Amino acid sequence: MIAGCGDAAILSAWVLRGLNKASGVHTLSCLLLIAAVAAPAGPAVYKCATGGAVVYQSEPCIGRELKRWRATPEAVDAAALARLEVLREQLRQGPRGRNGAATRNLRRQAVAPRPQDVCERTRVARDKAYAKAGLKRDFAMSSGWDNRVQQACR
Repeated sequence: MIAGCGDAAILSAWVLRGLNKASGVHTLSCLLLIAAVAAPAGPAVYKCATGGAVVYQSEPCIGRELKRWRATPEAVDAAALARLEVLREQLRQGPRGRNGAATRNLRRQAVAPRPQDVCERTRVARDKAYAKAGLKRDFAMSSGWDNRVQQACR
């Protein structure tokens, strides 16, 4: 068995035994199959335990090896890279108007006030009304304002 080849070496030994019986085309196709199977999928990644810490590395472990696998890089999608570059360029140029001209002032869109804002504004209005009324505040006024705050803060 060839060192470091694993299953590919077993397969090649099995094929070589039958070589003398096979035709030339069959032999060539078998050798191509062996070459394809024996080719490594990618660089090896080792998960090692050294001194109580876990380390990932591309070299074989000096300490205890926890796991080993082949890292296969993903293919680069040229179309996706081109789209990404276009988006980056658009972001560098800044916001643009409808006609393509750069806009300096962005208009604020009317946004409905958040519930916290309505609640807080109602509380502030109640406090101002209480301060204005002073000691002349009656039950009807207090009850009315408290009901408004309760409705706004739901």
